[in-house]
Amino acid sequence: MTWLLYSLMGLLIFSSVRLFIGPEFQDRLLAASVVQSILTVLFCILAITHDITYYLDIALLLALLSFASVIAFSRLLLRDRSFFDQLAEEPVNEETPRE
Repeated sequence: MTWLLYSLMGLLIFSSVRLFIGPEFQDRLLAASVVQSILTVLFCILAITHDITYYLDIALLLALLSFASVIAFSRLLLRDRSFFDQLAEEPVNEETPRE
């Protein structure tokens, strides 16, 4: 069980690095979601190993906040149309429709 906690802490460190030095907003949003998911799993494991039930409440709260924050930041990203305008300018390989 200890190796699982250490590996999750290592993943948490790598994800936090991507969160702070991510080149774009989308990378940081994904890293924040991964960090919140890792923290949720850590609290679940701690609740099981130490038999402390309120850690599960904290894990549930983190999961709900993770979902809400991803939705909120995605809507913020959708309001900023410059990113999607840049994507629209790139050529797209279109295939002929199959019948």
